Amino acid sequence: MNTIAKKMSKIIDELVCFFFSIGSDGIEMNLKKQSEGYTLYLKSNYSPDADARKQVHDLYKFLNITERNEGMEEFFWQLAGVSSLGQDSELSLIGHMIDHADIQVDGNTVELTIFKKAEHAG
Repeated sequence: MNTIAKKMSKIIDELVCFFFSIGSDGIEMNLKKQSEGYTLYLKSNYSPDADARKQVHDLYKFLNITERNEGMEEFFWQLAGVSSLGQDSELSLIGHMIDHADIQVDGNTVELTIFKKAEHAG
């Protein structure tokens, strides 16, 4: 398995754990490999309590980092699975690993689309 596929697997794992932690009872997922990269679509419900709503809002903030540092991606990737800093650090890691995230919230349903460019040897 190539590195980008392993990274997408880690992203999926973290997002599934996130959605279950906020009360999801099911997650729809679609992952597509394209010539320019990978597109991941997730749709999930979540608990309507205030804490879960805040976590969904924070998810948007973590995934839409305004200044992405690709050097940080490699640094964080080396630490993936080793950190005990909690869920926020893992979501921040995803924000450094992806190129684009779109989040739509309607009631207690979240739709998330993530895009990660293919890595090219340069």
